[in-house]
Amino acid sequence: MKNKYLFTVSNLGFMHTLRLLTRRFLSQNHYFILKRRLVSLNNEERLRSNFVIKKMDNNDLEDIIEKIKMLDPVDRQEVISRILFYNTGFRNCYIAKTQNGEIAYMQWLIYPSENSIIKEHYRNIFYLLNKSEVMIENSFTFAKFRGHGLMPFVTSKLLRIAKEEGYKFATGYIRKDRIIPLNEFIKMGFKITKMIKEYRFMGITRRML
Repeated sequence: MKNKYLFTVSNLGFMHTLRLLTRRFLSQNHYFILKRRLVSLNNEERLRSNFVIKKMDNNDLEDIIEKIKMLDPVDRQEVISRILFYNTGFRNCYIAKTQNGEIAYMQWLIYPSENSIIKEHYRNIFYLLNKSEVMIENSFTFAKFRGHGLMPFVTSKLLRIAKEEGYKFATGYIRKDRIIPLNEFIKMGFKITKMIKEYRFMGITRRML
């Protein structure tokens, strides 16, 4: 893949990239850290026969990249950030696809074995995971499929995967103003454990961990 900055500009456009950088020159957000125990995870399967959950492969990634310019600028920005996230080394990205193979949703399951990636690229963004903990991160629903309940559906699947692999806890970071995902996580048994400030200055992001 191209240099990440060239990749962003070529897919997002120069003016939108400039506006994005301007917004990120100096800003402040608040994030909730949420956790839940996996031992209490309900074993009932929530079936949705019209979507297939699988780990993203190179063909899926190329499909997403090819369709970036068909998205509106806001969604384009969101997808680009997730492609760059994937390219830092987080490979456990799961997608929901329709029976016709159209990608509807993406989300990451991050393991303690990936702490080296956190240390290298995200040490100011995420806490390191302990050996019994996973992280649910970077969910995104493509516009056509919003309102289908994919976020709680796929998140429940990933939590079940983690439980079956022997992990005891799951954690997630949700921005304070993201009311819908926050409510969905709470419905799934997550509890807010901490609120942290996030500062962005000249393109550098730091959370007060």
